[in-house]
Amino acid sequence: MAGEYVEVAWEQSGLRPLPELAAAWPGILATIDALEIDGRTPFEGLTPRVRYLLGVHAAAAWTLGATQRAPMSWQDRVVAYDTIADEQATAGHVARTLRGGSQDYARGVARWMYFLLGFVDDLDLES
Repeated sequence: MAGEYVEVAWEQSGLRPLPELAAAWPGILATIDALEIDGRTPFEGLTPRVRYLLGVHAAAAWTLGATQRAPMSWQDRVVAYDTIADEQATAGHVARTLRGGSQDYARGVARWMYFLLGFVDDLDLES
């Protein structure tokens, strides 16, 4: 019953359909798995591309229910239109105003949110 409500509410939200989002998840995971991150490299020591991909991953994981931790606020948040909007606004602000690792990560979060909202059709995982 609850799952049906979530699907109906999602369909009526105007967001990209859940099956399309779920179909993107394996590609994101494969891209992250292919990265050679040793866990000892500080965040700022990672390449801009890796930080971007980590942002895409964090945003996708949250919106698809793999984690409750929102990608920008780092708070446990329920995925809802208003919390998506909050996280997107924060990501957009950070991507436009900061430099360095946080900006790269925020660009990745923003890209997933734009994909989720239907503003872009790809996640730019390859370049």
